[in-house]
Parts: sequence; C-alpha cells; structure tokens
Amino acid sequence: MEFVISGGSGFLGTALTNSLLQQGHVVTIVSRTPAQRGEPRTVTWSDTDALAKVLASADVVFNFAGANVAAGLWTEERKAALHNSRIRSTRALVELLPSDEKRRTFVSMSASGFYGDSYQPRTETDPPGTDFLAMVCQDWEKEAHKADSKARVVCVRTGIPLHPSGGVLQKLLPLFRLFLGGHVGSGKQWFPWIHLTDAIRAYEYVAMHSDIKGAVNIVAPEQQTLAEFCRELGRTLGRPSYLHAPEFLVKLAGEVSSIILNSNHIVPNVLDQSDFSFSYPTLSKALQELLKE
Repeated sequence: MEFVISGGSGFLGTALTNSLLQQGHVVTIVSRTPAQRGEPRTVTWSDTDALAKVLASADVVFNFAGANVAAGLWTEERKAALHNSRIRSTRALVELLPSDEKRRTFVSMSASGFYGDSYQPRTETDPPGTDFLAMVCQDWEKEAHKADSKARVVCVRTGIPLHPSGGVLQKLLPLFRLFLGGHVGSGKQWFPWIHLTDAIRAYEYVAMHSDIKGAVNIVAPEQQTLAEFCRELGRTLGRPSYLHAPEFLVKLAGEVSSIILNSNHIVPNVLDQSDFSFSYPTLSKALQELLKE
C-alpha cells in the first residue's frame, strides 16, 4: 500500500514511518525541507504538483503536521502559530486530494485536549471543551472533515504516547533518576497515556479498517491520575516520587500550564468495541517494557 505522512519527521510520524516501511509499504513524507541522504522519500509543501501526484496515488494519508504545543509560552503570537500550523496544513492536503473513484482514507491528528478539563470519563461521543486547546482541536477536526466527500475521514484524538526516546517520558526520566521525581499540581488530574507501540498500531488499525470513521480516542484502556502515574514510574525505576510542584507555581508559566494541570479522563470506546487488542493495556506492563535494561 502507499502512504503519505505529513509531519512524518516528528516523534509520532517517525515511529509510524518506520513501522510502515518495515512492513514493506511505500511511504512518502510531506515536509518543509527536502529529504537528506538515507531519509524516506519526501515531497515539500511548496511543491504542490509533486504533492498532488503522491496524494493521487496514496491509499492512506496521515495528517500529523502541527507546531509543538509544549514548546514555549503561549503568547498570542504563539497561539496563532499553534492554530494556523494545523489548520493550514490540513486545508492544503484536503484541497489537493483528488475527487475520483479511488476511496482513500484520511487519518487526521487531533488530541485528548478536545474534551477540555475533564475529570469524568469522556468517550468519542462526548462534547468538546471550551479552552484554547479544545477550540484548536475542534477547528482541526472540522477542517479534516471537509475531505468527507473524497475520503473516509478518521480523527485520532491522541493522548500522551510513552517512549524513552521522546515526548513526556524522555523529559521525566532524568528527573526521576536524580531522585527529583514527583507530580505537578494536585496530582488528581487524569493522565491520558498510551504506549507508543500501541499508538502506532492503533493508527495503522483505523487506517486499515473501513468500518471505522469519525473520532477515535487513542489512549490505553487503563488510565491513571498524574500522581498514580508518577508513583508507578518511580516504582519501576526504583526511585521515590515524593517531590511535587505546587499548582500556583506552575501557573506562573501562564496558559501553557493547562497542558499538565488540566485533567483528561479519556476512554478508548471505539477501539474497545472493535477487535483491536492493546499490547500494553496497563501502565505497569507498559513501563516495564519501556524501561527494561
């Protein structure tokens, strides 16, 4: 099969690209810069003719492009960049998707932040939140669904993928290993984790199963609060988890602090009701595999 991945050089995109290539699929990355030697086949956003050509031959398009929400304070300029980087890249792909007889699949990234600050379990049918990230996710998904007449659209509301090579876990490990581990804020906020391998398997699963469309929550079936997560991480590493940053101190960073202070209690209802099987359904099993020597 032929796959196109925008944002294919990021943490998730790289893992997905490697998985698909190992299975023998053809993968093309959409990037701002041309490929370097040894990198997967790449087309640039600016070369619209080449991009239109690979989209026409693609069976599945993964739309993962977007600026990193955790990279810097949320000034008004930064918030505009976070929003626009997602909307404009999605719009560009949707507009270039051909309207022909080939029924493609368009898998577009979203986030667990769609639901806002949620302590009650949220499934794919629950309404969105009202904070900044929730509004970005709503606009992002609306833009993706403009491809409904051209493709089967799936919006993957992804939680926090865990792997020591990137993301949150990569940042936490040095602190815990130096006996500086602990939760942020009250610790009662839900932490929507998923093992990176299961996230990649879920993306591939929804791409391959034509009966799945619309929103899909990409989180593990067993969810923990942040305090529970930190305790389990400390236990796995043989380190304590007794330090914590008070909420008032974290809020000094401004609105960006909502990323870690907000609660996201998400349930993978669509995946649970399908035949998808999680390789790492529990946090203890996931961390033991991720942190094995």
